[in-house]
Amino acid sequence: MMEERGNPAGYQANGRPFGVTFAGKAFSEAALIRIAYAFEQHTKHRKKPVLGQTLTEHSAVISMKTTVF
Repeated sequence: MMEERGNPAGYQANGRPFGVTFAGKAFSEAALIRIAYAFEQHTKHRKKPVLGQTLTEHSAVISMKTTVF
């Protein structure tokens, strides 16, 4: 058995998000949550969802605010 935790990892040029998954052995949830939280805080890739918009509208909003490295 494995534990896993997914996090936002950035955005493609078209604004679509992609993620990273942290995985560990069984019962390692606490460590995975700490790692995932530290990753999220360091990278700042997570964007607050915009409620009431379609996926296309939401992608356009995100792509205007995203800096590509």
